[in-house]
Amino acid sequence: TWNVVADTVAAEVGAEVVVVGAHLDSVPEGPGINDNGSGSAAVLEMALQLARLGVTPRRAVRFVWFGAEEVVRGIGRGSGGDLCSRVPCPPAAMFLVWVCIRVCWVVLSLVFCVVMCLAVWISLHGGNTEGVNISGWLQHKWMALWWHTQGLLGSRHYVNVTDLNGIVANLNFDMLASPNYARMVYNGSGCPEATRAKCLELQALFGTYFRERGLAYDVVPMSTTGGSDYFPFVRAGIPAGSIATGAGGVKSVDGRAAFGGVANAAYDTCYHNACDTTANINSAALAEMVAAAAYAMIELATNADTLV
Repeated sequence: TWNVVADTVAAEVGAEVVVVGAHLDSVPEGPGINDNGSGSAAVLEMALQLARLGVTPRRAVRFVWFGAEEVVRGIGRGSGGDLCSRVPCPPAAMFLVWVCIRVCWVVLSLVFCVVMCLAVWISLHGGNTEGVNISGWLQHKWMALWWHTQGLLGSRHYVNVTDLNGIVANLNFDMLASPNYARMVYNGSGCPEATRAKCLELQALFGTYFRERGLAYDVVPMSTTGGSDYFPFVRAGIPAGSIATGAGGVKSVDGRAAFGGVANAAYDTCYHNACDTTANINSAALAEMVAAAAYAMIELATNADTLV
């Protein structure tokens, strides 16, 4: 798999860099037009329009299309069948692979809960023994293990091999056209303390765009265990911001009042399924979300008062 990277040519000498990204891949079960053709197309259109407008940014903008976001240790998320993509497997073998993957995830999740509960218990009962913070050590080691079982291979590789000096922010776009959509802005308070203020500033950029246009939006939690390609950046100490329109979660009655659509139904019933085709795209949602994404990008690229 590959990452595709494109930098703006015109920027001030020694300029800081804003990374604007989305993942290119889909799960094996479907074509992934919403997840994440919508985000990838949005980033491409932003790059094209930035070039067309002839904007000379104060900060360089680096557009990155990440590979292998959906892959979990070489296995497509939610998949067992792709293990047999190169060597045909009989149906019984595919079923056994599927069962084994599900069992492993259940066991891993249970162990995760036990370890985190143990860490909290130790913390409450004095987590330092002879100068060693046992609680912090447990949480750090387990979160590192958990993280390495997740996907995000392209963004993790990018963060690992790239000189991160000068990168001031990451904007990530994943699923911008869900049929039963809500406008979601990720909560910057989920970032580590060192970057939290700037993550909240990125959150505020998206909020400002929606409020000025009278568009309702929800602030939703930023994942602390993976989620999407913003996570490796956050983990490396780079502020990140993101918007989305919802995946397999269910829209509430309040959500229907704010955004329309159908209550008690998934934002995207085709999430990680074969029906995630071009027929699964909400064009109105995509237009709104791409415009918000472009607004945040332009502000970060041209406004010297952002992220100071």
